[in-house]
Amino acid sequence: MKINSDSKIEKLVADETRVVISAPYLDLSDKSAPVLVATNGKVLAVVPVIPDTSDTQGYISVDAIKSSRTRENNNEILVNGTQKLKSCEMPRPDLGVFPNWRPLLESKKPVVVTITIDAALLAALAKAVSSSGVVELQIREESDPVHVRGDIGTGLLCQVKGDK
Repeated sequence: MKINSDSKIEKLVADETRVVISAPYLDLSDKSAPVLVATNGKVLAVVPVIPDTSDTQGYISVDAIKSSRTRENNNEILVNGTQKLKSCEMPRPDLGVFPNWRPLLESKKPVVVTITIDAALLAALAKAVSSSGVVELQIREESDPVHVRGDIGTGLLCQVKGDK
């Protein structure tokens, strides 16, 4: 399996107290769209991967993903009975049944509004207006700036125009 080098999906897993979501999961159930899925119970990330023909569905350890990020390993892990990198081999975690995530993303509900924002700017603004980092986002019109309200203050976040 080859992972996009820009994706840091391994940062989203839960701590080890929530075993079945403590590692990303390679989902090969849709042969035309293989993905790596991670959640911590509050956020869910799904990123496409390029599987090897011998790869099998299941958990991938965070350590294996981190190790794959070296130049030598080129973001690649062979995952069948074990997790094999060019530099080492690790046992594959058996953490039980991964949550059924597909219904969460495949909602039949219509999209109400779509906006594009810079996540780093949102994080910086959240730190400025909220002591806890929790903010409320208010969208009045699709093209308007996003109103960001925290327990300390409020701010505006302009949307990103175009692709970036």
